[in-house]
Amino acid sequence: MVMLWSTTVLSSYVASQVAATTSATTMSLEREAKALLESGWWSNYSNDTLQRCNWTGISCNDAGSVTKIYPPSGVIKVGDKFKNMDFSCFLNLVFLSLGGHELNGTMEDFMFNIGNLSTLRHLDLSNNSLYGRLSTRLGTDLRDRFLRLFIF
Repeated sequence: MVMLWSTTVLSSYVASQVAATTSATTMSLEREAKALLESGWWSNYSNDTLQRCNWTGISCNDAGSVTKIYPPSGVIKVGDKFKNMDFSCFLNLVFLSLGGHELNGTMEDFMFNIGNLSTLRHLDLSNNSLYGRLSTRLGTDLRDRFLRLFIF
């Protein structure tokens, strides 16, 4: 009887953990979709964020989480809309390529916005109008995390 009770309790616990994980994953995917939509970068696309993994310049993993953002500069103009993107939503982003997207401002402003992306391994901010220096701490952090960093 004790064994049956233990098994039932354990099964209930495992089921609740799976449900919590599924719920957290769903919420994370919804936050990503909302961030993409609110960025305005893909304003010429459908508001159907369920199709975001098929949008030009977006790649996702098997779970549907965005892993790459690489909007083609000839098709999608980011420019001043960069500040509209909530990068904190992209927990699995490993590749961000914004070369030639008419970004203006200081390097520090841009790095503040994307500097906390712990999974990011490729960052391309080349051919933009960015100026200033990277802080020593930020430069060390980038060197330790990024395999590729393009800023010129």
